[in-house]
Amino acid sequence: MPRKQKTFWDSLSKDTKDLIALFGLAVAVIIVALVLQNPIVGLAIIGALAIAGGTVYWKLKTGQWWFQTSSSRRDDSSVPPAKQTAVEEKKRMLGQSLSSDATTSNRTTFTTPTISTPNPHLQSIISKIQQFRPLQRVYDERQYQDMLFSFMSDTFRSLRREVPFPNKKYIDATIGNVGIELKFQPNEGDMDRAYSQVESYLDHLDQVIVVISRPRTPDAMRYLETKLQRRGWLSTRVFIVEQTV
Repeated sequence: MPRKQKTFWDSLSKDTKDLIALFGLAVAVIIVALVLQNPIVGLAIIGALAIAGGTVYWKLKTGQWWFQTSSSRRDDSSVPPAKQTAVEEKKRMLGQSLSSDATTSNRTTFTTPTISTPNPHLQSIISKIQQFRPLQRVYDERQYQDMLFSFMSDTFRSLRREVPFPNKKYIDATIGNVGIELKFQPNEGDMDRAYSQVESYLDHLDQVIVVISRPRTPDAMRYLETKLQRRGWLSTRVFIVEQTV
């Protein structure tokens, strides 16, 4: 059989119980004296002490207040078992949702910028660059510029080279409001300068195409892409075209 739970009263020693009994007897004597002097006041005190004493006795014997016990029973009995289960399930799911939201809010999130489809004018420029095939080996960036822009000038009559800006920076070429910047065999330092250049160009141009040929390391490409992505420019305002010439 299961062991009966020990109450506070049962845990008291015999001496403590005797002291409580003596204290109760003393209180009873005082109450009798009050009743003899003023019966109405005495009866009111007796009633109040009876309620208080009964409440304390119930607490000591059961470990619960009698009014809390009856209230909780009334509340439980007023809700059908099926509804109680549904309410408990909703509480559990709400707790899990709040916990999940708190965990998510503590995480650092990075938003991937939306990749937009280039407009027809921009797409035609990118397609022309991708079609370029040099007729001879390219040895430096200047030679690369001359050969590529000569190839493109037949299609894009508005192509201008070495266009200056008010901040005293020059971009390799522009076609309307689209800029073109070339990098030949760049390293990470060159990519860092390319990022600074693009940042200044975007104050005056709608889009910039960065043409990269034979980067020295894969990390150089990733370095530039990461910096542009953090600003939300990659494939929205800045487009990278990689070539092998």
